[in-house]
Amino acid sequence: MAQWIAGKNEKLPGTAFQNVENSIWKVFGVEKLTLLKSNAGASEIVRWKQSVEVADCFCSLFVQNESGVYWINLIARNAFSTAMVPTLTHDHCAFTLAVCDIILNPRSQSVKYMEKHIKCRVEKFLNDYNSGGPSYGSAEAIMDEELEEKNKGLE
Repeated sequence: MAQWIAGKNEKLPGTAFQNVENSIWKVFGVEKLTLLKSNAGASEIVRWKQSVEVADCFCSLFVQNESGVYWINLIARNAFSTAMVPTLTHDHCAFTLAVCDIILNPRSQSVKYMEKHIKCRVEKFLNDYNSGGPSYGSAEAIMDEELEEKNKGLE
């Protein structure tokens, strides 16, 4: 994971993305988060992302549960089993948060993983983890930067 984050030509296995996706629904459950069909069209994705359930789950990523554990860390631990990853690192949690941000952030209109967007998120979230924990403000800043970049491309 650290090699991929550092850009050392290591390819991150697609299973890491899939494991995080599956873990989102395992941790939140379908009663808190309705499933999104894998063949959903753009308008269906936007409608799903704009739902109260998705917004609530997204905001939950940045808070601790009643046991004092961040929800995002629960998703990361579920995605990266103790057999595969005995010690969950900040890299794993930042990667998990990056994937969750793309899937659950209501301001993002896509659920596609572009390496550039994943790496930008991982870098920002890794800084958060190294400074004390996940930050909702960083997720907002990322979306502002991407919107600004998109608007520059339209000029």
